[in-house]
Amino acid sequence: MCHCGMFSANKRQVQLARPMLLLLHATVGGIAMEHTPSTNQYCRLNAPVRDHDGRIHFQEHPRVLRKVSNLDRQMFLVQFEDGATTFLFPDEVTLY
Repeated sequence: MCHCGMFSANKRQVQLARPMLLLLHATVGGIAMEHTPSTNQYCRLNAPVRDHDGRIHFQEHPRVLRKVSNLDRQMFLVQFEDGATTFLFPDEVTLY
């Protein structure tokens, strides 16, 4: 078990020979989160969104890096063309 501040990850499911099968269970601030393997899926933004640096994105088609389940909510970690990342809810994007 690795402890880094408020983040702890269970490494027993990490398979180095098969990285696409990585399923990471983590606890952040006492809340359990589940991350799915990396995807090669893209999405279209349904409305303008702001990344963590405050830049607004709309006309882009970001890549879905991960699907995250947190408190029975689904979220997507997406990466924009400029490399910025942010979490979006399913109603904010259309997957293709």
